[in-house]
Amino acid sequence: MSTDAYSESLSESLSRVLEDAAFVFAEEPDGPLGDWEDEVIEVQLAFSGDRSGNLTMYLERAFAERLAEELMVEGPEDSLGIEVGAELLNIIAGMWAPAAFGPRVLVKLDSPVANCIPAEQAPANGHGAELVTDEGERIALRVAA
Repeated sequence: MSTDAYSESLSESLSRVLEDAAFVFAEEPDGPLGDWEDEVIEVQLAFSGDRSGNLTMYLERAFAERLAEELMVEGPEDSLGIEVGAELLNIIAGMWAPAAFGPRVLVKLDSPVANCIPAEQAPANGHGAELVTDEGERIALRVAA
C-alpha cells in the first residue's frame, strides 16, 4: 500500500472513531498547521505479524482531557488524557489494520504506550493523517510499516 493510501485509510479510521465514539467531527485542515501550541499526548502502538510497524498519534492534551470528560472516564485527573489517548489509538488501530492490509492479513496489536510531551517535541507536519475538530483541536497520526 502506498503512503497516500495509508494516509487516506488513517484519516478515515480516525474520523470514524472520533465520530462514533465521542461525537467529535473532524476534517483535514486547509493547509499545514505548523507547530503545536500546547502540551501534546504522544501515543505509540507497535503491530506485528504478517505486517509489522508502528502507529504514532499526537493530540493536544486539552483535547484528550475534553474527550475524557465527555466519555466520562474515571481515574486520576492528571492521567485521564493519557489514558484516553492510549485507548483511542487502540480503537483506531483495530479499525485501520484490516482496512490498510486486508481482512486476511494477521496483525497483532501491542498495548499502546502514551505520555505527555512538550509541544516543541511533537513533529509539526508530515503525518500520515492530520485532522482538526470542529472546535479547532488538532490530532495527527503517522505510520511506519
